[in-house]
This record gives sequence, C-alpha cells and structure tokens, in this order.
Amino acid sequence: MKHISFRAMVFVASFFVVVGVSNNALAATFTVNVSDNSLIGNSSADPTPDGTCSEGSDVDNDCSLREAIIAANLSVDDDLIFLPEDTITLQLTGAGENSAATGDLDVMSAGTLTITGAGESLTTLNGNDIDSIFDLGNGATLTMSEFTITGGNSFASGGAIYSRGILNLTSMTISDSTASNSGGGLYVDAVAGTTTLTDVLFSSNTAFNGAAIHGNADIMLISSTISDNAGVNSGAIRMESGTLTIDNSTISSNTATGTGINSNGGALYIAEDAMLTMDSVLLNQNAADGEGGALFISCSSQSNTITNSVFVDNSAGTNGGAISNGCSDESATLSSSLTITFSTITGNAAASAGGALYARQSDDDTATISVGSSIVSDNTAVLSGPNCAFSEAGMITSGGYNVLSDDSCSFSGTGDIVDDPLLSTDGLADNGGEIQTIALQATSPALDISPIENCVDTIDARGILRPNQDACDAGAFELEQVDVPEDTDDEEEVEPEPEPEAEPEPEPTAEEIRQTLTSADDLSDDSTYGTQVASIEGGAEGNIIVNYTDDTQSTYAIFPAFTGSKETTVKQYGDTGYLIVLHPRGKKIALVNAYTGEVIERVRLSTSRYKNNSFKILDVRHDDQLDIVVTSKKSGKVLVSLLKLKVSTANLTLKDAEEIATDADVKVKKTRAPKKRINLRDADGNVLYTLKVNSSYQMTLQ
Repeated sequence: MKHISFRAMVFVASFFVVVGVSNNALAATFTVNVSDNSLIGNSSADPTPDGTCSEGSDVDNDCSLREAIIAANLSVDDDLIFLPEDTITLQLTGAGENSAATGDLDVMSAGTLTITGAGESLTTLNGNDIDSIFDLGNGATLTMSEFTITGGNSFASGGAIYSRGILNLTSMTISDSTASNSGGGLYVDAVAGTTTLTDVLFSSNTAFNGAAIHGNADIMLISSTISDNAGVNSGAIRMESGTLTIDNSTISSNTATGTGINSNGGALYIAEDAMLTMDSVLLNQNAADGEGGALFISCSSQSNTITNSVFVDNSAGTNGGAISNGCSDESATLSSSLTITFSTITGNAAASAGGALYARQSDDDTATISVGSSIVSDNTAVLSGPNCAFSEAGMITSGGYNVLSDDSCSFSGTGDIVDDPLLSTDGLADNGGEIQTIALQATSPALDISPIENCVDTIDARGILRPNQDACDAGAFELEQVDVPEDTDDEEEVEPEPEPEAEPEPEPTAEEIRQTLTSADDLSDDSTYGTQVASIEGGAEGNIIVNYTDDTQSTYAIFPAFTGSKETTVKQYGDTGYLIVLHPRGKKIALVNAYTGEVIERVRLSTSRYKNNSFKILDVRHDDQLDIVVTSKKSGKVLVSLLKLKVSTANLTLKDAEEIATDADVKVKKTRAPKKRINLRDADGNVLYTLKVNSSYQMTLQ
C-alpha cells in the first residue's frame, strides 16, 4: 500500500523533472516507459541511446532502461530509476565498451544509482543470453529492489551481475543466468566495501565456480534463498577472499558436479583467504560429487563459525556428507578451523567417509572441527565414520554437551551423550522463524543439556529466546517447555463416572457455515465488536493494518519473526471478518480475525516463494472445504499449488491443511497472454478446478 502510493507520487513528480542530465546536474528521477509497451531497451521505438529520457512532445519522447542508465552515468549525484510492470528485454549486442551503449548495462555513476521495480513477479529484466546484464564499475554504488533479473550470459564471470563497486539488493530474484567461469548469478570482485543481499532468491543459475555467487570481497546474505543452482566447483557460493556472512537463510538443492578436485562444496566453498560466519541457516538436499555435500572448506586460514544451523539430507560422492574441512597444500604450512555450536546435523550421507563431518590434513597443515551443544545423528557413510571421519585423531573435537547417535566422532567432552536425540518424526518443518527446523520430542536427551553460561540471552534458529528453562537444548531448536506444578494433594483422586456420549450433531454444510460466519463477523456490521472496519491493508514487519470507521487504526503482528519493509498481502474471506494473510516473502499464510488480530492458524505453503499478485482465494466447493490457490513464478514457468483447508462448526481452521495438487509446471510466454489452462485434480484424478494463467503470472478460474 505505502509502496504503491509512493511510486504513484514519484510517477507524477517525474513529469516535472528534467531527466536529460549533465555532469553538474542535480539528481534525477527516471521512469522507464516506451511507447510500444514491449519495453525492449532501445528497440525500433527508441533507436538512439542519446542519454536523454524526455517527456512530452519531443521526437525522442520515451525512456528505455539503457538510456536511463546512460543518463545516470553522466550525473555526479544520486539518481533513481523506476521500472514498470512488464518485461524489459536487452537486445543490443556488443562488447568491449563501458558506456552501456551495447551489451550489458554498465553502471559508472559517481553517485548512488537506485533502480526499483514494481515487484519480483511484476517486473522482469531479461538479458536475452547476449551478455552479463549489469556491470558495476569501480567506486560505483548500485541499489536495486523489487524485480527479477534473468537470462544473463557471460563468457567469463558474472552471468547476471559483475560487481566492482558497492552493491545492495533487496527483494530480488536472480535466475537462469550462466557464466563460463565464475558467478552465474553474481560475481563480486575485490572492492572496498560489503555487498549486501537481503530477501534475494538465486535460482537455476550455472557456472564452473560458484553457480549462484562468486566472491572476492565481503558479502552479507540475509533472509535469502539459494536453490537449484548447479556448478562444477561449488554449487551455490564460492568465496575466494573476504568474509561471507549468512543469516536466516535457506540454501537447498544445489549441486557441484564434476570430477577430481573440481567437484567440492555442493552449496558452499570457502577458499584459503576467505572466512565463513553462519547463523540460523538451513542447508538441505545439496550434493557434491567430491567432498562436502553442503560445505567444503579448503584450508581457510580464518576462524570459521556456524551457529543455530541445520544440515539435513546433503550428500557427498566422497567424504563429508554435510561438511568437509581439508588441507592438502604440501608447499606451505596452513591452518583451517571450524567451530560449530547449537546446530543440528542429521540425515546426511557420504559415499566414502564421514557422513556428517570430515577433516583432512597433510604434513604440517592442520584442519580442525570443534562441535559443541549440537546434535549429530543418523548420518551414513559407506566406508567409515557414519557421523565423523578424519585423517588423523584429534582433528574433530568436542566443545561439550553434544548428542550423537554413535561414537564415530570419538567425543568424550563434558556432557556429551551417545543416544537417540529423539528428533521430531515430522522431520524438517515450519516451526516458526525464517527457516525450517527439526523440533525435539518432549523426552529428548538434548533438552536442557547445555549450561546457561553457554547460551545466556541468545536465541535459537527460529528467534526463540534461550534458555527456556535453567539450561539450553542442544541443536538449533530450543523446545518451549512449560513448568507443571507438582500435585501436593495426598488424597487419592476418584475418577468421576463417565457421562454417556451425546449423539453427534450433523456437520453443517459449507454454505451454512459461511452464512453463520457472515452474520456474526460481517465487516460492514458493527454489532459484534462495536466498531466497523473501513479498510485493511498489508504492512511492514510482518504486520497488517486495520482502519476503522471511527478514524482509529490497529496494527497487528501476524508474522512477528519477520523484519523488513516488504509488506504482507491481505485477502478477506468472502464478506466475513476472517482474513487470509500472505507472508511478505510468500512462504506462509495465516488465518486472522480482522477485529481482534487473533492469528487462528499459520501454515507454510511450500519451499517456493509465492507472489502477492497471484495470491487467490477460490470459493468453497465442498461441504467442508475452503480452497486456496497460489502460484509462483520460477524459471519462466508458473508453479501452482492447491491447499485444502477444513471448515468446522462456525469456524475456519488451517490445522488440517494439505497440498492436494502437485506443483504443476506451465510455460508462460512473455509476448502474449497464454491460452494454457491448468487442471487441478484430486487424488482420484477428478478435475476440481481449471485455471488460466496470463503473461503476468496472474490466474483466473475458468
């Protein structure tokens, strides 16, 4: 809401801004809008990249993205570029120049250039596989948000973005880009600053080194997802130098596929001059043909740390199903250390040694892994060490208070336990917070095992405060326990006689329930809560905002663990007082009472991030079922999921929610609205709904 109104004001203001700038001009605002609506940068509609983006009746009366960047490069001040709801396709081929005239978009501005789209699912910049898409020059600063970058192709490095400057990305998708050498999605060269990536999705990118990201300088990855990328050496991120900081992020289904030494680090590869700091990160289903299914540390000379993180279902073709830390440089004396605390490592597999952890060193090199207050369980290895394996004794050590399913780690630290940790049978699940975790059962030996001095005033992977009791739980999940007072009554309790069971009342139909809900909680009726609701809007920080007719306003926290300016999306259920709210990052929905802000239930949609423009609520079609359909844009396709939500007596509940339709891949053409229809079927193959998806990834019920 605020974002839309802000963009509207900027659009109006842009009519009064002189956007053809010179070196001594004031900051400018550019609104990209070409007359043919195809938004093809410098097409026949605007053949001359003359460095101006004029408005009005001029001969050259439109503004392509390429022209806006050329104009911004001439400015010494901060400039803004706004992109419309459409697809911009780069078509001018060429290389060897840094003026943005052909090929990639060279950003050389002396000030900060900010480029903002209308939303990841609404604005797409397609590189058309002709070159890298952005080339950020030395000393330049580029901030981008709210759009998708796809189709980059570099014969060297930086398939989508090559950065030598200061880069900040927020609420972006970088997908389907490739580099022959390094950094299919992003290549960060040595710079005097930090690259900051917040709420960014890297998906389906490829490169030899670092399929998603290759870094030679500090990178911060916050509340982001890196999935389905494929490289030869490091499937997601390769760091050559600088510090990689990852917080509240998911790295999944990435692969490093190759032979020999060039197939390590299914997700992450940390080289000798780089350092890794991870907190509250999920790494799952990553795979390497070599070592380190999720993480490979190649004798990093820094002190690497992992806290509150979950490694599950990763695999290695040789050693270290989850993590491998190794030194093998015979020409130098190197030292590499990794410290793991309050983490859960389970279900990983190695085809050789060390199903979870592997440490290797040679000659005078040292490579160590320290594990404390963690769970290492039920990992497998074909040759040796289901949980741990090492080339020399003492390389994997205990920081104490661990729970291990076998003794292959040879731990004998204070508080270490070899036992079944009794992880939840639900496995990896949405237990709150930004990442999925594995909960503990109420009788787990991991409960309250780590002394309070190890965890005072800290949080677990979900943001839950530690300690919950007088000590902390091992692993990434802190179970919220409730003290039950002891029964001090010495008298024997007498069980009352059971009352005869009453005949169950027939369940009302969906229409009867809908009528009940409407009459009780109609937003236009003030008899129930005393104040009539005027409007409801999404808000930042995971909130919704309810405006009442008496000019008062309430803000309710629906997803309290979320932080950031990205807003929730709100849909009213029919004409009732019930709301269905989409998480800002599109991973969850919540059922909410509009008057009280009560969150009745929250449900995770899937591992995909669903988009607010395609978030739909379909009408009740069954006696006890409300159907919600959501779609997600990914790799030029639309993913469709149907969730079945139960309706019970005069109430809605998401407790029995389940996906009854598998995600369906449907190609979406960019040039025209497709006529492709999607049939959603039940378990018996019967068609429940037929949907039509347009070129903006929006859908309608047929």
